[in-house]
Amino acid sequence: MMNSESARDLWARLGEEGKPPADPRLAAEVLPRYTVGLNPWIDRIARSYFQDLSRRHAHFKLVLAPYGGGKTHFLLALSQRARTENYATSYVPCSAGLSFSVPLVLYRAVVKSLLLPEESIPGLSRLLARLVQAKKMAIAESGAPDPDAAFGAWLRSVLEDEHPEPAFGRAMVEALRAQENPAEAPFGDAAVLSFMKTSSGSTASPLSVSDRPDGRRIPSGDGRE
Repeated sequence: MMNSESARDLWARLGEEGKPPADPRLAAEVLPRYTVGLNPWIDRIARSYFQDLSRRHAHFKLVLAPYGGGKTHFLLALSQRARTENYATSYVPCSAGLSFSVPLVLYRAVVKSLLLPEESIPGLSRLLARLVQAKKMAIAESGAPDPDAAFGAWLRSVLEDEHPEPAFGRAMVEALRAQENPAEAPFGDAAVLSFMKTSSGSTASPLSVSDRPDGRRIPSGDGRE
């Protein structure tokens, strides 16, 4: 429950700048309290896209309004609704140095703000942690005789699958391994960003999957145990 001091600070900012709080944790609590007239539009988008079209294909929408017309408020309210429909969202405001012509910088901004449903802290690590958890649960439910070997085989399939960028498979395996065992692979959200720099033509050695003495199959940067 928001305390009175935080509520006054938020109202002061709204009055001075005309902007809702961009912090998703605050927005989730504040927006419903002073959002008026947007629900019919948001409900319509939710029915047409969140519950139907966007479950099959990606869609692009452009929101147009004059300065102070409520674009940010609308997008944040829409993001909050999207998370209730089990979508991850990312709010990336325009800023100096952020350009579609520099994909890595844009990607970094998107994943830094990535917020999953029922999460209060944004970031890529949360997504990867959920992915690893879901995969391990699926392996356990399948009754695999060696869960660790099954997980290693899945990592190898991620590595060997065809990706638009050759470095993507290496990046994802390193990032997933970091979530499985942070002590052995101390990477955070930076894992994917780092490996994304090693695109096609890179001199970096390919990531492979090797056997450990304990029988687990894990990815390694140079193919050695």
